[in-house]
Amino acid sequence: GDYFLGAYVDHDGLIAETTVANNVAYYPVTVPPPDLQTVAAGVSSANLLTEQAFTTWATVQNIGSIAEPGTLRYFLSPDAQIDTGDTELGTDATPVIEGAGAEALGQSVTAPATPGTYWVGACVDGVAGETNLSNQCSWAIEITVQERPPGC
Repeated sequence: GDYFLGAYVDHDGLIAETTVANNVAYYPVTVPPPDLQTVAAGVSSANLLTEQAFTTWATVQNIGSIAEPGTLRYFLSPDAQIDTGDTELGTDATPVIEGAGAEALGQSVTAPATPGTYWVGACVDGVAGETNLSNQCSWAIEITVQERPPGC
């Protein structure tokens, strides 16, 4: 929001002065709302077997003012567009992130039981005061899942 940062000299009038009209100064300050965005994503392996464990990670950056704790969600998608309608693989708690700060997080997840090509990514939930929710999701990382050989 919009605020004023100010100073008041000799508030109690203890100093004898010719004029007191110059004892107050202020400066307008605009504090932007928090703006979390998922700026990077990755996987420990892009070639997996069915139901194989792997790690997915993402970096959440705040390009606004201080952001309260929130949630980062990891998704499995049938296409190269990651969004909150995809299958959720897991979550991480995001800490308080200062303005211009970032936090890298990771989660162990499991590959699908059905072989095929999939995409993995992450979306950070909006936090209190955030107004730009168009940059919450990462790009998609393509993974290939192959049938697990018998006996493995």
